Amino acid sequence: VGEKYIVFHLDEKLYGINSKRVAEVTASLPITALPGVPEWIAGIANLRGDLISVIDLRKLWHKNTVTPSKSRFIVFSAAKNDSPIAFLVDKLNEIVTLSDKEINFSAEDF
Repeated sequence: VGEKYIVFHLDEKLYGINSKRVAEVTASLPITALPGVPEWIAGIANLRGDLISVIDLRKLWHKNTVTPSKSRFIVFSAAKNDSPIAFLVDKLNEIVTLSDKEINFSAEDF
């Protein structure tokens, strides 16, 4: 009993995202920076002809800003009229099934 989560690393910590919201996971793509946006918006990337916004979780969560050479994108499913977004993460770990009792959320992690 539980839901599937995609587990990823960021600064040697493990985090999880509910797999229902994930469209795909892909290797790093070239990112085009955008002027005048918050620093945690890495830019946009072209994913098979679709432009996706790329969020740098390191900067958003005020983590170490050194990005590993083998980062991955976790691309979220877009709602009907929304553009897809991707989170830049260090590396993927696995897909696990977790119950609500097994999920540990700590505000100090952010």
